[in-house]
Amino acid sequence: MTILRQYRSFFGGFAGIFLLTLSALSFLLVSCENTPPERLLTRDEKWGFDQDIFRIQIEAALQQSAGEVFHDSVTVAERESLMAFYRTRNFTPVLLLSFDDTALFNSLITSLQNAGSHGLKPEEYKIKNILSYIAAAFTNDSISAEQRHKSLALAELSLASGVTKYVSHLKYGRINPKSIFASDYAIPVADSANRVYLEPLQSENILEYIEQNEFRDERYNNLRMAVPYYEELKTHKWKKIPYFSKKMKAGDSDTHFPMIAERLNQLDFFDTTGIDIHSQVIYDSNLVKALTQFQEERGLVADGIPGKSTIDWLNVTPDEYLQKIYLSLERYRWTTYTDSADYLLVNIPAFMVYMYKEGMMTGEIKVCTGKKRSKYYTDQLARFKKTRNIKYRPEDWETPQLYSEISHVILNPTWTVPPSIIREELYNEYRKDTTYLLRKKFKVYLDNKEVNPEEVDLRNYAPENVPYSFVQSPDPYNALGRLKFIFQNKFGVYLHDTPTRPPFGYANRAVSHGCVRVEKPYLLAEYLLRNHQQWNLDYVKIETGVKVADKEIVKEYYQNRKQLRQVNKEEKTTTVKLEKKIALFIDYYTSWVNEKGRVQFRDDIYEKDKLLSTALGYSTGI
Repeated sequence: MTILRQYRSFFGGFAGIFLLTLSALSFLLVSCENTPPERLLTRDEKWGFDQDIFRIQIEAALQQSAGEVFHDSVTVAERESLMAFYRTRNFTPVLLLSFDDTALFNSLITSLQNAGSHGLKPEEYKIKNILSYIAAAFTNDSISAEQRHKSLALAELSLASGVTKYVSHLKYGRINPKSIFASDYAIPVADSANRVYLEPLQSENILEYIEQNEFRDERYNNLRMAVPYYEELKTHKWKKIPYFSKKMKAGDSDTHFPMIAERLNQLDFFDTTGIDIHSQVIYDSNLVKALTQFQEERGLVADGIPGKSTIDWLNVTPDEYLQKIYLSLERYRWTTYTDSADYLLVNIPAFMVYMYKEGMMTGEIKVCTGKKRSKYYTDQLARFKKTRNIKYRPEDWETPQLYSEISHVILNPTWTVPPSIIREELYNEYRKDTTYLLRKKFKVYLDNKEVNPEEVDLRNYAPENVPYSFVQSPDPYNALGRLKFIFQNKFGVYLHDTPTRPPFGYANRAVSHGCVRVEKPYLLAEYLLRNHQQWNLDYVKIETGVKVADKEIVKEYYQNRKQLRQVNKEEKTTTVKLEKKIALFIDYYTSWVNEKGRVQFRDDIYEKDKLLSTALGYSTGI
C-alpha cells in the first residue's frame, strides 16, 4: 500500500468515524430537545412537609413554648381560649397551612405591619418574633425536619396570637377607658367577658373580617386618612415661631410673618403659588384670611390676630398632631355611634353640641362646660380622704363623659342650689350683699319648710355648715334660664339655658359647675320636639315668654294650654315629656374631621389626653 493509499485509507476511516460521531451527537442533541427539563421540587417536597408532624409541633409549642407564642398583653383567659381553639381542631393550623401555602400568612403580616396607621404599635403583636420563626423555617437548610416544623408551628401560633389581639384592639381599643377615667366616665364599653376574642380565627374569611374592623365608620376612616399627611409633614423643617412683642393687625409688617406664611402653607391654609414666602413681611389680607381660618379650626377666637394662643398652636409639631389623631382613633374604638339613629353629641373640648338625624349631622350649637379642676385637686382630695373634713373637699366641676337619653324638656325650671355651690358661691355672694337672696328670687327652706329670706343671716354659719336649702324661682334670669333638658345620670348634670351670655364668645368655655349650658336652647328644643304630636317650638316659646308673631298660633296655644300643661294654671313650671327619647353622648375628642373634610384640633382642657397618652405609652404630649 502506497503512502497515498495509506493516507486515503486513514482519512477515509477517520471520515467514517467522524461522520458516525457527528450522527451520534446529533441524535443526542435531538433527544435532549425532546426531553422535558428536570422538575423543581416544591418547598413541601424539598423539606418533607408532614401534616402530622406539624400538628404534633403545634401541640408541643402550646404546651412547652407559650412564652415564645403569646405577647405580653394577652390575658390568661385569651391565652386559654386560643389553646382550647387549637385543641378542638386537633391542632390543625389555620393561618400557615404548609411550607408552600403561605398567601394568607403574608397578607396577615402586612396587616400587622400597618397597625401604626391606627395609632397602634406593631411591636405589640410580636412581628419580629413571627418573622424570625418563618425565616428559621425557610432559610436554614441545615436543621432537621422536626426543627423546621417546630419553627413553622411557632410562626403559626405567634401570628394567631398577634392577629386576635390586633383585632381586639381595633374593635374595643387598646385600653378600657374606665381603668383611667373611673370617676367620670359613664359611656358603656364592651364587657371583656362578652368579647369574642377568637372571632377572627373562626370567621369564614379572616381577611375580610379584619378589613371590616380596620375600616370602621366614616368618622374613624376620615380621621385615619389624615395620618399620611401629618406623617409627610414630619419631613419638613419645623422652626419655632417666636411671639410678637406687640399686638399685630392687618397692614403691619414684621420679620416673623414669613415664618407664619410658611407654616400656614405647610398646614394647607395659605396658598403660596407665585409668592416669595421670604418677602411676606406685610400682614396682608390674604395672610389674615388664612390665619383666621387656622384659628377657627383650632377652636380659637377667629380675630386674625397672631396672639400667644395662636402662635402656640402654630408651633404644634407634626408628631403632636399625629398623637392627637391617634388618641381620637382610640376613643372612637371605645364607642360606636349608630349610623341610622338620631342622637346628640356634646364634644367637651369643642364646646359644641351636634345634632344628628339618621346618622347625619344637621346642626351645631355652642355650649359651655364645667370648669377645669384645680391643679392642686389630687393633693386636696388626698387630704379630704384622710381627714374626712368637708371643708377640705376639692370641687370637681368637670363635665363627665356619659351616655344617656333625653326624656324631658322642662319649661320655666326652678333651680335647687347644690351644696357645693352654696359653699363656693352663694355664701360669698350673700356676704358681699345681704339682699342677694331676694334679688335673685330664692326661696329658702329649713327642714323642708319655707322660711322668710329676710329672716336668714348666713353670716352666722361657716360656709360648709349652712343649714338651709335654696330654690330659685322660674324667671328669665334664673340660673337655668327658660329651658332645661333632662336625662338620667349619676352625676346630676343636665343641659340647660342660661342668662349668662358673654362666655359663649370665649374660646375656652369651661366655665360651668358641670352642667352643659346651651347658647341656643330653642334650636335644641326644636330638634327634640320636631315630631311631637302636641308640642312644637312656637308653643314652647309662648309658654316661656318669648314673643310669637302669628296671633292664630298664640290663640290656638292658649285654647289648648290646660290640656298641654296638665298642671295648675298658677304653676309656672311645665314638663314636656318626649314621645321618643333621644340618645345623648357627652364625650371628649381633641381631633376629628368636620363635615367639610377639614381636620379639627382642640386644646386638652381637662388634661385627659395627657392621661390617655401615658396609659398608651406615647412619649409626645401637647
